Amino acid sequence: MKSVLKMSDACKVGIHAVVYIARKKGEPVTSREIAANFKISYNHLLKVLANLVKADILCSLKGPQGGFVLKNYPENLNLYTVFKAIDGEISDCEVCLFDEKACMDKKCILGEYLCKANREFVEFFKSKYVIDLI
Repeated sequence: MKSVLKMSDACKVGIHAVVYIARKKGEPVTSREIAANFKISYNHLLKVLANLVKADILCSLKGPQGGFVLKNYPENLNLYTVFKAIDGEISDCEVCLFDEKACMDKKCILGEYLCKANREFVEFFKSKYVIDLI
């Protein structure tokens, strides 16, 4: 289980890529264009896009006019779905923001605050749709 507060770089890339593709309104977008636009590793992006295709969020079109398009309408796709496709299910409560080896306490000193913040982020991700960001 992951926490929104510890979102992976892959997830950040995935969310940005999905919104970028949605802004093209059905026009196929190449992975090279996305990588160049966000100045990110092409190989890393390919892995992220493969996860999004596998999760039925994106469709990969082959050929010279190919690229990636959204599989569904942006008003039907929330950020939680994208997060889950890359980082997996979100836990209700995160133990610690630090590496467990760095924390000396048995219980996180930030306690319930982290749990509350994580729940609020989850609700935000479930209520925020790609259409809201284009």
